[in-house]
Amino acid sequence: MLQRLMIGIAVVAMAISTGAARAAVIVDTGPANTGGGLILDESQWLAAQFTTASDHVITDVLGWMGLQNEPGGTLTVAIYTDAGQIPGTQLFASQFTLSSLERDWYGPTGLSWALAAGTYWVAFEERAGDTLGLAVMPFPAAMPLPQGAVRHPNSSTPGWIGNNDLDFGVQIHAMVVPEPQAYALMLAGLGLLGFAALRRRGISPK
Repeated sequence: MLQRLMIGIAVVAMAISTGAARAAVIVDTGPANTGGGLILDESQWLAAQFTTASDHVITDVLGWMGLQNEPGGTLTVAIYTDAGQIPGTQLFASQFTLSSLERDWYGPTGLSWALAAGTYWVAFEERAGDTLGLAVMPFPAAMPLPQGAVRHPNSSTPGWIGNNDLDFGVQIHAMVVPEPQAYALMLAGLGLLGFAALRRRGISPK
């Protein structure tokens, strides 16, 4: 009976551990295979609002884009808090390189951005330290995010402005964070496995 219990706990612990490392796509608007698109350069930044129902660790943030007859260079992706119809405070940011005219998913990968359940904004920007000339984000995406925002940093009104027509493509990949109860069960299972191993060796825990 004890052996069967140990095996069952081991299976549960392994399943939870595997679940903790399971990748998920938490945002996927689909691509936008059109000839035209939204300009993305130092004078125009683009953002879209998204919501996640559970805790995640963001690993990849991708936009459907390509160069617009310009040399390649770097762009910045950022995650912001939600300020209603526009992005709020920046939480994370990372540079990536865009060097292709071909429309595809581009953005930083291998990230470790812990994000609790809630509503946020993802933004694609060409900041002062970036080197890209001109990019384009085609529209409309197959399933665009409902709320967008645009920012013109060099204008007389440089703040974010809400705009629901910015239906460009976004993908966000993440690792699912297990519930606290799952961690507790996994630790309990590992503890019992250790106790069983000691008993098999004839060692009594102090």
